[in-house]
Amino acid sequence: MKKLFSRFAAIAATVAMLASYATIPAYAAGVVTTVTSADRQNFTLALPAGVDLDGDDVITLRITTTANGNPVDLSANPITSAILGGGAAETLTENGDANGQIIITESGDNTAADSDLAIVFTSALATNTAYTIAYSDTNGNISAAMINFGTANVVSVTAIVEPTLTLALSTNSVALGILSPSAITAAAGPVVSVATNAQGGFVLSVADSDDGSGNAGLYSASLLDGIAATVAAANGIEGFNLNITEATDSGNAVAANANDFVLSTSAASVITGNDPTVYTANTQIEASISPITPAAADYATNLTFTATATF
Repeated sequence: MKKLFSRFAAIAATVAMLASYATIPAYAAGVVTTVTSADRQNFTLALPAGVDLDGDDVITLRITTTANGNPVDLSANPITSAILGGGAAETLTENGDANGQIIITESGDNTAADSDLAIVFTSALATNTAYTIAYSDTNGNISAAMINFGTANVVSVTAIVEPTLTLALSTNSVALGILSPSAITAAAGPVVSVATNAQGGFVLSVADSDDGSGNAGLYSASLLDGIAATVAAANGIEGFNLNITEATDSGNAVAANANDFVLSTSAASVITGNDPTVYTANTQIEASISPITPAAADYATNLTFTATATF
């Protein structure tokens, strides 16, 4: 009889032990939670699908500073309420201690799965700080989420783009050769390239040196008068002018003022641009003479190109 009783006792103990094992939660892998707050006082912890808390389940939160993992002392700033899924207020078993710990017991309303947890602190947490909220519950779910306020974890990146303006000429000399009263003499001038990052664009100007009489044009050192600048050279008529045609333009609204440009001894605009651009223009220099244009072998002038930009 003793053996039989002992055997029944052993079976009962085994059943009791199995039953106790059945009450131990199977610990799941970590879950993903997110936390939001618009005012550093009202926080919402979004729980993922699969987190289904019933009455008397316990949630433990621990708040630390993200930068160093130090606990946030909540003894003077505890939470005043916790609500899961918009239901009844939960029980605050521990509303916040010096180690940043909060313990919440789910009320008996058996909130639906993956409901959000809303908690409210007595006052706002410090700004310019990042916080980590570690989450665990008696169903074995664990997670951690970070929330950033102000300048915490913010990297300010600055840079400077210096203003640029370049002007390049493909050549610094043009030989017209022998001029004839029966034909217009033309020669390719420099290819003019302007580049700038100025928001207001650029202006390209050209000035011709004095022809000896206060006017622009070709002149000889041995003569009082030269070949004056005109709108366009023409057969049998003295004339000297610059022809400009746009080649490339990476910007917008850039154009030569005129194909045939009347040169002046003062800088005058020939090309205008309204925005940052890389611009090139082809130029042609033209001259014509009359049958009575004085002979000389040293007709010459200097064309000075200048670029200005509006930054």
